[in-house]
Amino acid sequence: MKCFRITGFPFNQHSFAFFPFFVFIYLFIYLFIYLFIYLFKVASLKAELAKAGKPSGFAMLDNNGRLPQDLLAAGYDKYSAYDLAWQSLHMAAAAACRGSTSSGSNAWGGCCSNTVMVRNTADKKTCAQICAQTQYSNCDAEVSIFGIKGKATQSAQIVGQFYNYGCNYSKHGGSEGSVSDEIVMKYSSYFSFCCCRK
Repeated sequence: MKCFRITGFPFNQHSFAFFPFFVFIYLFIYLFIYLFIYLFKVASLKAELAKAGKPSGFAMLDNNGRLPQDLLAAGYDKYSAYDLAWQSLHMAAAAACRGSTSSGSNAWGGCCSNTVMVRNTADKKTCAQICAQTQYSNCDAEVSIFGIKGKATQSAQIVGQFYNYGCNYSKHGGSEGSVSDEIVMKYSSYFSFCCCRK
């Protein structure tokens, strides 16, 4: 049987049948070594990051990509923009109720402050019923108001809406107590309040 050499290694005509097997073994060993080096580098990088720890002096964003509220200045660490919007709405309701009430409480001047209470239309109660359940049992008015966010840019632009459904109406109005915080920043409908006094 005749033999011949390729790069110094003796092969015969039957040796080529094993050539694909040798290639497979070579590739397997190569990939194994490559994977081992890759995993070693990943483990080394994780170890370095663990030693580095978290950066200091930098504000970290929360899961929503926003700054944590406790890092904000000017009181925003205590109250959100939604809280301020709701307070503004409540102040407007108090002013509307003051305009609907001719007296303080029992007489001119009165003895006590009057109150503004939320009317949730989902509860199907009138302002007369809501006021009667408290020490401020007299209902002077119901006010339904809404303010458009943002600055006006021209004359006669609508910036708010109001309606008076009266003390004995239970259907339309608003439901502040059962909506999400951000609704105050979106136009939906009125928010309903009861003007109650002693």
